[in-house]
Amino acid sequence: MKKSVGDEARNVFTDLYNRVEETESTARQLARSTSESETERLGHQFDLLQLEIGRRGGYELDHKIERVLQGLGFRAELFEQPVEQLSGGQKNRMLLAKCFCTTQFDVARRAFKPS
Repeated sequence: MKKSVGDEARNVFTDLYNRVEETESTARQLARSTSESETERLGHQFDLLQLEIGRRGGYELDHKIERVLQGLGFRAELFEQPVEQLSGGQKNRMLLAKCFCTTQFDVARRAFKPS
């Protein structure tokens, strides 16, 4: 399967997306749990995962990716375009997008955010 522009940008956050999936799996296990000790253990695990995801900005990932891509001139309709069909300049901007997704750089405002 060919990777789209959006897929390529999301790859930067594979670990965080995996944590979200782990949280969803833990929530399903928690819902099926019948023992008090198991419910307590899963509840604690769920809480820790939720905190980590929140601390790392996991609830805003799609918005952040969209903002970075648009800030670098990618129109929304290009998000699903295969990366291999991008021009050389677009591929360079894609690399920048991947870098900016992992920093506090606000592409739309073209400035570093204060920490």
